[in-house]
Amino acid sequence: MDIFVGNHFQGRIQDCFSRLTIGAARADLWRLLVLYREGGIYMDVDAHLVWPVNSLLRDDPSEIFLVGKDGRFTNYFLASSPGNPWIKLLIDEVLRRIEDVQTNNVYHITGPGVMDDVLAGSSCNVLRMEEVCLHGNFTNKYFQYIDNVDGHWITAKKTRAAVRPR
Repeated sequence: MDIFVGNHFQGRIQDCFSRLTIGAARADLWRLLVLYREGGIYMDVDAHLVWPVNSLLRDDPSEIFLVGKDGRFTNYFLASSPGNPWIKLLIDEVLRRIEDVQTNNVYHITGPGVMDDVLAGSSCNVLRMEEVCLHGNFTNKYFQYIDNVDGHWITAKKTRAAVRPR
């Protein structure tokens, strides 16, 4: 992640990225940066598609964002063309939240909370998660974070700041 960001996003973005101390926050911003630069589909390792990917892409969408039954966005699955303006808006808001930290909650600094605030009510392409991709195949934190059981962002935010001061 550090090499990718250093090679493609020097300056403000690299500075903000380097201030993130929790792995999930770093992964949240990194996936947006990769999608913005390269385009593609991102899925968490413990997610799975409901239908073959070709069926999702048959109408050639510029982006696919998912919401749950409660209408809230998720970032465990994202699809985007390179240079997508919605992804750019999300990146810009994440950078703003890193530079002006108001919370220690990764969900609201870099995660789905940002998506709720930026994309709700917009004209971006939104699908329901149960029609596209399900999440949570690994529900045991031990298996998700086998190398660092305390590494889960919910645990980590209790013992350290999500964003390192300048």
